[in-house]
Amino acid sequence: MFWKKKKPPFSILNPGETAEKRQSFRYTFREGHGLSMTFSGTKVRLLDLSAGGMSFENHDFSVGVQDMVSLDLEIPCMEFHERICASMTIARIDENGICYACFENPDQNTTELIHRFILEIQKADLRSSRKDGKP
Repeated sequence: MFWKKKKPPFSILNPGETAEKRQSFRYTFREGHGLSMTFSGTKVRLLDLSAGGMSFENHDFSVGVQDMVSLDLEIPCMEFHERICASMTIARIDENGICYACFENPDQNTTELIHRFILEIQKADLRSSRKDGKP
């Protein structure tokens, strides 16, 4: 006798109905390799970056603190050197002392530069991992 294989149940996912609301690609820096910037007079190292915002360790900041930041987007192994300036506000601080800050009304050029930086650094990571023999 032959039995029909049961098909696993599936559903079509509508992106508008998910809890994930990110509108931008996000890059998480490897330990000790994040970009640095000054936020509210204190030098911080970025943990991750997207066109919507970034995260960094808390240095006695509080939610709602706003600052104009300047960030040098640079990939040393490539000819990618750009500087962005934007207003940022700390949206939340988690229990591990990580600040999550959002760009306040970034212009289209800033958004595009961050997306390009993220794409280029991901490509550089892939080239590096292939060179090192990692999948």
